Amino acid sequence: MEKVWLAFANTDKFDAINCFRVLRYSNWKMGNRRFSVGDIIYFYVSSERKVMFKTRVEAINLYNDNWDDDQYWSARERRNAIGKRRMRIVLLEEYNGQDLDDERLRMYGLPERLSPLEQPVYKKYIDCIEYIQKHF
Repeated sequence: MEKVWLAFANTDKFDAINCFRVLRYSNWKMGNRRFSVGDIIYFYVSSERKVMFKTRVEAINLYNDNWDDDQYWSARERRNAIGKRRMRIVLLEEYNGQDLDDERLRMYGLPERLSPLEQPVYKKYIDCIEYIQKHF
């Protein structure tokens, strides 16, 4: 069954805007989360303070030390990712309106402190995710 995730794109670590606009995909770190091919991930972009991207997981458990999206990751993040698994996520849609900014999303359960989103979530903030889905 397809899961719907909410993830935080910290632009100090990952230039999500340019990566998705130029490449239209990313080789995103998996961590210990259980992503599956077909899962949907919405990205809250820190510099814009809103959800901007809807993506889909295309492949999981990828290993490589040289990724074609490395230029969009900070040097520290590239070092930390060496030898770790990634997944290929493809851009489905970009949202440019204002209805998904953090002020509005807080009305639907987005936390004031965004640190809980440092790791992607799918069983938390259900009302928020459902609200986001209506705008894509």
